[in-house]
Order: sequence, then C-alpha cells, then structure tokens
Amino acid sequence: MTAKTFTQAFDIGSQCDKGRRPNNEDRVLRVEEQKQVTEAQRRALGRLYIVADGVGGNDNGEVASKRVVERLMFHYYEGEHPEGSSYAERFQRAIQATTREIFEESVAANNNMRSTMAAALILDHQGQPDKRQAIIANVGDSPVILFRKGAKPQKLSQDHVRRDQSLSQAMGDAMVNVTIFNQTLQPDDILVICSDGLSDGAKGPVPPSAIEKIVRTMPSQAAADELVRLAKRIGSNDNISAIVIRNGERPLPVRLMTQSIGAFFGVAVLILAVVLLIRATDPEGGFLPGGIEINFQGSSNSGFNLDPTTGIKATWTPQPTATPEPTRPVDTNRPGAPTTAPQRPNPQQGGPMGGPTALPSVATAIPTTATPELGAPILPTTAPASPTLTPTPTPKPPPPQPEPEPEPEPEPEPEPEPEPEPEPEPEPEPEPEPEPEPEPEPGEGEGEGEGDKERDPYP
Repeated sequence: MTAKTFTQAFDIGSQCDKGRRPNNEDRVLRVEEQKQVTEAQRRALGRLYIVADGVGGNDNGEVASKRVVERLMFHYYEGEHPEGSSYAERFQRAIQATTREIFEESVAANNNMRSTMAAALILDHQGQPDKRQAIIANVGDSPVILFRKGAKPQKLSQDHVRRDQSLSQAMGDAMVNVTIFNQTLQPDDILVICSDGLSDGAKGPVPPSAIEKIVRTMPSQAAADELVRLAKRIGSNDNISAIVIRNGERPLPVRLMTQSIGAFFGVAVLILAVVLLIRATDPEGGFLPGGIEINFQGSSNSGFNLDPTTGIKATWTPQPTATPEPTRPVDTNRPGAPTTAPQRPNPQQGGPMGGPTALPSVATAIPTTATPELGAPILPTTAPASPTLTPTPTPKPPPPQPEPEPEPEPEPEPEPEPEPEPEPEPEPEPEPEPEPEPEPEPGEGEGEGEGDKERDPYP
C-alpha cells in the first residue's frame, strides 16, 4: 500500500509492505485520505496518523490492526466526549473505547486477536510551523522517533514488553495504560511512526541513525519507500510500515541530484574517451565525415571559413551557367550585307564533303530589350556571364537552395567522313613497234611466191 499526500502544512509520506511474510497484518492511516473526516474537523481537532501491527502469534492479527485504525479515527472525530475535554483527554478516551470494542469482538469470536498501536495527533490551529503541537500515544512496541537538527534521535514512545520480549499489553485488552507524549514541534522536525519490522529504536533491523540519513535527504514519500526497501535488504522478517511527517516543506532531492551529476560526468568521460580513440586510430581525421578534425580549442578544420564576428559559416550559391545563343541568318538582299553568309550545315544535304551532319543542340536565346532598326545588321549576341559574387554571411544562414539542373551539353558534331580518293586510271600499254621485215635476198622468194600462188590446196 502506497499513499501520497502533501498538505500546505506538512510533507507526509507512508508505506506499508508485507515484507517476507505471506500476508500483511500491518495497517497505516492518514486522515487526509479519509473522506468521512472533513477539512473543518481536521483544522479544529488536528490531524491523526496511526500505525497498527497485528500480533502474529494470535488469531486474526490483520483484523485487529484494521479495527484499531478504523475505530480509533471514528471515536476521536465522531465519538461522544465531555464538553471542554482537552485534545489529550479526547485522544485517551478514543483509545480506550477502541480497545474495549476489539476485546468484546474477540470474546464473541472466542479468539485472542491483538494489535499494537502508535499514533501522532498534529495540532495546527495557527498554521505556523514553530507553534505546532504533537501528541504521541502508543500501546505495545511500535516506535515513534523524533529527528531534530543538531540533536540526537529521540524516541517518543515506550515499549510495553516483558523480559521475554512478549507484549505486556496490546490493543484488544479490556483496558490499556496508554503512554502519552506532548511535544512542541520546531521547523524541519521529522516524526517517523513505524512498526517493529523497520525499527524498535535500538534493536530493529534499521538503526535510527540510518533512518535519519534517509529522511533528511529525501521527500517524505520517497523516504518512506526507501526505508521499507532498506529493511527488506537488511533482512527484516516481519511486515514493514512507516509514516514520515515533516514539519515544513519538502527538501531538494539531494540524493537524486548527486546521482544525476555522477551520471553526467560519466557520459562526459565516455565521450572524451571515444574522441581520443578516434584521434589515436585516425590522426588525419579521415574517420570523421568531410575530413573534419576535432581539436580542443573550440574550432574545427573542415575547409570552410567562419565569420569572425558571428561564427556562422557562409553559404555559397552556385553560379548559373551561360546559355549559348544560336547564330542568326544574315539577309544577303539588303544593302551593306556581306556577300556570303555563314552557312549552317543542313542535316538533309549533309556536310561539305557529302557526309552526314549531326543536328545542332537546341539552345534558348536570351531576349534583349533593344529592338534593332530596320536595315541594320543583326549581329549574334551572347548572354554575358554572371559576375562572381562573394556571399556575405548573415547571422542566420539562409535555407539551402536546390541546385539548378545542368543543361545537356551539345552533342559534338561528327567529323565528315573523308571522300574516297578516285582510283588512278590504268595507263594504256604502249603498242609494240612493228618489226622491220627482212629484205629478201636476191634470187630468193620470187620463184617461191609465184609457185605458192599457183598451188591449189584442195586438189
């Protein structure tokens, strides 16, 4: 059970845990959580805080502790009391009426259910921390401890035990002798009401010095939680309950601040170790993106200059690319025009050597504001190149601008294929000169010739 309530007058926290027991026989009560008690009653009659520890060796210990917190609150705020009774007398009568009811119930059920009781009644009529009063009452061995700055812890309760450590009296007896303490509270006084599972003042698992260290450095609710955890770690074998009442505002969580500072330094050391490891393994800075080198003078070497006044890196805008303008044809009919105009290759007719000519790339001409006069020669114009501007860094860098898409470069015109050279015509072979006929010798041939002419080849 965990309750968490903060009032304008007090810092209050509580915790109730079964510990290592199978069931929880402890009960705690904080009047701020009880709807049947109005704010007017709390202001007039005080604020009541109770811890009850059911006796484990008896029957129905959890029932007895529940009856203690419920009936004691009822008899104090709603019971009948003589007019003019003091707060202590009213408190005393409410305790006696409660133990008598539990006794009668145990007799009717034929059992011996019993419970301890430790309670604090805080009176705050004037709303001033230095004038608040506390009435402490206890039956059994549940302790109430006062922690005051500059003083030793003070136990404001009495253990009702025999020599064998058994209880000499408890709530459920027909009548009890209640121990009452009246205490004027000072600013920052702390009251701890607990069961003996946490501490009995000297022999419990958690000594008062350890309790004070916790409640001084934590808000009341965090302190109550930590006290229960500490008792469980030490080895308490009983149910554990605690109510922490601080007469003042909540302190700064010193312990949490210390842990946060330690965690911060731990992270810083880890980052420093990573940086040193990077510098040791890659001294040229190639491990970091963009070739950035980290130094310990608060600057970096990334290839960009920072403005010495603002420390902001300037943003460069890419320079636009000049667009070439096509050559316009020249009218040869008008006077003053050149006799020949530059000819552009015709893709249908081919190049000057008859080869194919690639189409020229389409270019967009930049319009000009001046209109040429009629008859004046139209000269080709080109867009002036944009001058290079040096950007001036501003305190707030402008958002990055998208880079313009690069215009397609003109396709290179293929070189015309060379015209094949004509094959050389073969030179005519020289006719052989006729050989001179041999002159017939005299006397030869004349007769033979005549004889041949007369011979008939076909007789």
